[in-house]
Amino acid sequence: MERRDHYPSTSASDAYPLREPGNASGALSPPAAWPFPSVSPMQINALSASDRQELEKWLRLMVEGYLHAYATPSRPKRRNS
Repeated sequence: MERRDHYPSTSASDAYPLREPGNASGALSPPAAWPFPSVSPMQINALSASDRQELEKWLRLMVEGYLHAYATPSRPKRRNS
């Protein structure tokens, strides 16, 4: 489980680490841009742990749904003639 105080309060446009700092070699991972421009990290950190878990589950379902829809070829509609 992530600690709430791990993520800094930055603006939505600043670089933002999405992973725990460091890797197997001990070097810091390069920061990634915050992926949600309309929601600041501070707003996410203000949520309770259970609300953040629910938000993460919802987001995962939405992304998986979109990816599944992109992978499924659409069939042309049949006309009854």
